[in-house]
Amino acid sequence: MKNITFLVTMTTFLAILSTTTASWGSWQPIKNLNDEHIKEIAGFAVQAYDEQASGRRPPLKLLKVESGQFEGVAGGKDYLLTLTAVVPREGSRVNLYETIVYENVSNQKKLLSFKKLL
Repeated sequence: MKNITFLVTMTTFLAILSTTTASWGSWQPIKNLNDEHIKEIAGFAVQAYDEQASGRRPPLKLLKVESGQFEGVAGGKDYLLTLTAVVPREGSRVNLYETIVYENVSNQKKLLSFKKLL
């Protein structure tokens, strides 16, 4: 009887574990790119990128999140976003950028990567 109870317990545990860790270590698509939290992360990325430039170039203006993925990592999530932005002083030329932002469980964010795509 103990063996059956143990087997049932382990099977249940593994089933729960497999559903809760599906996003750990593998990129998952973001279903709603218009979600306010996703817009907040994209806005943070643009602002942090502008702060890193500190006057070496005009600031960017975020237009839209074009695509996105996330993955669970230790202590939070990484967000991989493709977004469009424009430099207002340079007219209306829209550029495509890719960024990775880490957000911990306390909602603190860190810009890991930000690059212009060709």
